[in-house]
Amino acid sequence: MKDSAGKELICQAIDNDGDEIREFDAVIFQADFAANETKTFTLSVGPKQVFAKDQYKAFGRFVRERFDDFAWENDLIAHRTYGKALETWKGEPLTSSTIDIWSKRTPKMVINDWYLADDYHVDHGEGADYYSAARAGVVVAMEFGRMASCSPLRISSIQTCSRTDRSEFSLS
Repeated sequence: MKDSAGKELICQAIDNDGDEIREFDAVIFQADFAANETKTFTLSVGPKQVFAKDQYKAFGRFVRERFDDFAWENDLIAHRTYGKALETWKGEPLTSSTIDIWSKRTPKMVINDWYLADDYHVDHGEGADYYSAARAGVVVAMEFGRMASCSPLRISSIQTCSRTDRSEFSLS
């Protein structure tokens, strides 16, 4: 993808409908427009781009280290939601629909490194999980005019991403 000046833009082919062959249906990219401005972009086939780890600005994955939690981040902040398997784990039974917020002091992706060290509650210069979300509260929904506590959230879909600045998933 190039703009009218020939500058290459970051773009991503995506599979919007999740068909069984994972065929790409659309190409997305980001551009700025002034009011009533029109621009021309050129899309051409080329070699697959291979990105370095430090080029990524968004990432998400299941956290198998904690059964079926799901964590995601961008270059500013990281999050985690607890999976259903923690409800019956004898080590730390937990029923919560809370979304953990991890403060970051680095633009690099940290989820994998922090889980590998299993020390994400201690700031080693990059930020940390400073709060105990398990005791902070839960997500609630209104059901027939009453508040209803939600069970742990589930990942209902994950969009596989091949670019550096987008990670897409659905919680339900």
